[in-house]
Amino acid sequence: MVSDVIEESRQSGNADILLSANMAELVIDLKEFLFTTVYESQTVQEGFEGAREVIEELYFRFLEDEALFGQEIEETKNNISKERAVCDFIAGMSDRNALDLYKRVFLPRPWVKI
Repeated sequence: MVSDVIEESRQSGNADILLSANMAELVIDLKEFLFTTVYESQTVQEGFEGAREVIEELYFRFLEDEALFGQEIEETKNNISKERAVCDFIAGMSDRNALDLYKRVFLPRPWVKI
């Protein structure tokens, strides 16, 4: 595909980024395959729903819990709302970091013997 884009674009005098008709058809076929078999599959949709719940629960916990907000999120600039700061913080997290934080915040910890 990359070679096709380079070749077709060169033939246009580099005025446009182009795909050949054959490659464009293959891209359409690939998109159709991905949507039908991957993106719209029940398993993937359930994963999206789980991710949405994790993000939503973290968002509201940060807004409600001043101590957690102060511990995890750096001081916000004067003109940025707390909501925006939380959104920015969550958006910058990797999946793994979000799940680790979710576990730390929401899941009970085992009893520690003294």
